[in-house]
Amino acid sequence: MVRITLIFLRKLKYIIIFITCLSFYLSYKVVKKVHMLDFERNLSVIQIGLPTLNMNMQNLNNDDSFLINTTGCKIPRSDTINDRILPLMNNSLLDEIPQPYCHYVRKTYRPPLIASQGNTLYIIHNYVKFYTKLKPSKIKCYYKPFWKAGPDNGKYKSLGKAVRFINSTTIPSTVEFISVRCKTKRGLIYRDFHAFVPQKQTTYISLTSSQVNVLVFGMDALSRVNFHRQMPLTERVLEKLNFIEYLGYTKLADNTFPNLIPLLSGYSVSELRRKCWRYRTSHFDKCPFIWKKYKQHNYTTAFIEEQHHLSLFRFERAGFMNSPTDYYYYTFDRAISDAMGHTRMSASDLCLGPRLSAQILLDYSFNVISALKHTPLFSFIWEVSLSHDDLNLPRASDTMHEKFFNSLNDLGVTETSVIIFMGDHGMRHGKILELFEGYLEERLPLFTASFPSWFPGKYPLAYANFVANSRRLTTHFDAHETLNDLVDLNYLEDDVIRRRTIQLNQLRKIPRGISLFLPIPQDRTCEQAEIPYTYCTCMQTQDETELDTSFALEVGEFLVYEVNQLIEKYDKCAKLELQEVKKIQFITMNDKRDFIQATVHTEPGNGIFQALIRYTDEAQSEMEIDGDITRMSKYGNQSWCMNEPEMKLYCYCV
Repeated sequence: MVRITLIFLRKLKYIIIFITCLSFYLSYKVVKKVHMLDFERNLSVIQIGLPTLNMNMQNLNNDDSFLINTTGCKIPRSDTINDRILPLMNNSLLDEIPQPYCHYVRKTYRPPLIASQGNTLYIIHNYVKFYTKLKPSKIKCYYKPFWKAGPDNGKYKSLGKAVRFINSTTIPSTVEFISVRCKTKRGLIYRDFHAFVPQKQTTYISLTSSQVNVLVFGMDALSRVNFHRQMPLTERVLEKLNFIEYLGYTKLADNTFPNLIPLLSGYSVSELRRKCWRYRTSHFDKCPFIWKKYKQHNYTTAFIEEQHHLSLFRFERAGFMNSPTDYYYYTFDRAISDAMGHTRMSASDLCLGPRLSAQILLDYSFNVISALKHTPLFSFIWEVSLSHDDLNLPRASDTMHEKFFNSLNDLGVTETSVIIFMGDHGMRHGKILELFEGYLEERLPLFTASFPSWFPGKYPLAYANFVANSRRLTTHFDAHETLNDLVDLNYLEDDVIRRRTIQLNQLRKIPRGISLFLPIPQDRTCEQAEIPYTYCTCMQTQDETELDTSFALEVGEFLVYEVNQLIEKYDKCAKLELQEVKKIQFITMNDKRDFIQATVHTEPGNGIFQALIRYTDEAQSEMEIDGDITRMSKYGNQSWCMNEPEMKLYCYCV
């Protein structure tokens, strides 16, 4: 009996050990699945007040179910994290490149040999061993300045001989961009590029009492919700700095260009064509972008954007003939990307040599702001590589953005600047769009802003309106009018705001663009804000219907027919065929208008297309597309034969 008991206890011991190990293993898998995200914090903080939505027969009548709840617009809330979203957050790429050292990708540790600080360029002696066994003094390093010469699509200019330096050197104060090469007797061992902040004018004026620096930072395809999901460290910094977050900020069009043109010019793309950009091959120099207005008010201006091949003004367009701003990053980004770009993810080069593209952009942006912090500065800074192509990539930028905003605060910039951190739209591709959460996110980009601590006391009415408008339906048109106001803070005095508010209320038609320092009307609708119904999230009900019906097939075939109509005149584009009707929904907007939202799968090209459809004659079953037909799947190089950006979404080249 004793022997049997001992045997049982011994077996029980092994069973307990096995269960314990299994428990640790399962815990590890869960932690790895959420990876770098502070999961417990997000569940406890982000999900407060964010109820899970029932996707079928959804009747949105509960006040707690809305982000925006005004007489003109009710925008449903959605979860930041739930059991449908969590599987989409596991990204093996982040296991390989979570840190800002692109040399890890190539499986060899070769950190940057040359660094710069201020106007000093120097060899990092501790890193010489990764390139040669020679002493630093035996390495021959050279730098050569280059600059923009002619149009964006032309060559950059570089004159004279390369300048040799040993250990370190001071770069002349007039030099902005340089290429660097280091060699030994055996040949070239290192190349790189560096950007500096030269003095662009003989004298700089100081900020006056009616001026603030205006710093706009943007991340491509970053929705408000995905920002909270992927960038908790940056979120905490923005919260500490009292950033105001807009919940109803809505995109106006499908992709970057037609969303940022209203922000930068106040015009739609079609209006811009009529005014200053008649042809696709025309340059944009004559267009009235917002930085021109700031320049007229004695501001120094900067336009800093990475991924030149995806550039706002150069993707299938001619760009600028001359530099549009005092500091223009395009020339540098093009030079370093063409020479050293690697680790491409879909359309973006994540790495430029040994550094992340986004980190190089942030470092340069900080240097510009630091050098010009005492003079009026308008900067428009746009990041692409760590947000454009994947739902989870913004997670890899969280630490660098946390450091960036903290550094701005430490520098005192937050006390002299209005800082805007935003997106243009949400993620436009991937499985997230198959969810209702993704449908909303794609239409609701991030928009946040901070003000100096003295601003609310000096401009109380304007500031109070700005805070109240964070719970209103707003767009890029409104942000443009806000930037117009920040040119001269006299526009924001209480008596001026009162007078402008009276004038706004007396207008027969509510403007599509209203400064966020004025009260946005509660009864504002998508139609009044000129948000196409395709992108409007002010919805009353949504009801998903069965797919195995003749009605669903009829709607799906109609949508594919309309896509083919768009590309019919292009001989090199294949005719698309319906493979599957993926979803049919009936949507009623807040203004009682009814739509059918259809999502279809086509071949060739594995295309996923979506559109809003409405009946023009229900009795005759006559339908028409309302707004754009959007593509929810990536098309990569499928449209290589198509030069028109708007048609690339639909064309499968044969």
